[in-house]
Amino acid sequence: MEELQVQDRHNNCMSAQRAREVFLINTELLRKQTFHERLHYEIGFFLSWHHFPARSLVYSSTYNFQMKNLVRHLDGKQIIPLSLSKLKGPTLTDFTKNVLFSKEDLPQITKVFSHADISIDEAKPDFMAKKYQFLRQYFRFDLDQLCTTMRSKNINEKYIDTTDLYKFI
Repeated sequence: MEELQVQDRHNNCMSAQRAREVFLINTELLRKQTFHERLHYEIGFFLSWHHFPARSLVYSSTYNFQMKNLVRHLDGKQIIPLSLSKLKGPTLTDFTKNVLFSKEDLPQITKVFSHADISIDEAKPDFMAKKYQFLRQYFRFDLDQLCTTMRSKNINEKYIDTTDLYKFI
């Protein structure tokens, strides 16, 4: 596996074997666990170790974790988060002029990547079901923390559709 070769090159000899074992264990867990089991595992792992396991499903769905990494290296005024769904009409024009410093209007965004474009051999979970309440609570807490982080670091929020972010939680 190419990913293991990259890991081996970046880990010293002492830790390379252990990193390989952890990677293979996580790969096997990903194969065996149901989606629901995997969510519980990843959130528990994150709460225990303060980072996500290899090949995490949840990692890209948490915003505050990534934002805190950005604000360690950048001033809040250099960070401009945006929701693609909000970049329409006057907001797109404003974004083009004030962020991209372009005098030309950008074409409207017609295609946005969506998980609906991907076929999965498992039935789509009903995220409004009671068994996913823990996940909705986790995401709500993460979004609340994100808003607090952005305000405390003076990050511009005008291109974010917070209503859309909170819609399903």
